[in-house]
Amino acid sequence: MYHTDEGWVAVGLDIPPRDKRGRGYGKAALCAYMDYLFDKLDVDVLYTQTWSGNLPMISLAAKIGFAEVRRIKDLREVDGKRYDALTFAITREDFRRRHCVHVQQL
Repeated sequence: MYHTDEGWVAVGLDIPPRDKRGRGYGKAALCAYMDYLFDKLDVDVLYTQTWSGNLPMISLAAKIGFAEVRRIKDLREVDGKRYDALTFAITREDFRRRHCVHVQQL
């Protein structure tokens, strides 16, 4: 977890190998963690960052409802290919509208 001067908090998780994906565990884990952070830290925005070649994380961010808020072209190089740096953010209001289960209810 990382705080910015604007009060934003960064979240993230490691995406498992391909044969372990597709069961919803990553989305459930990240949503539960985000719900906890929104409640306990009283922040209005959470963000995450990745690179444009990390398609599993981009897909997960989209499923949760993150919106791309920043892109820096060609910032990262992987295997000789350039990729963009991406920052995604979601507000507490947008998150709550999409995900109505709260940690306190579990």
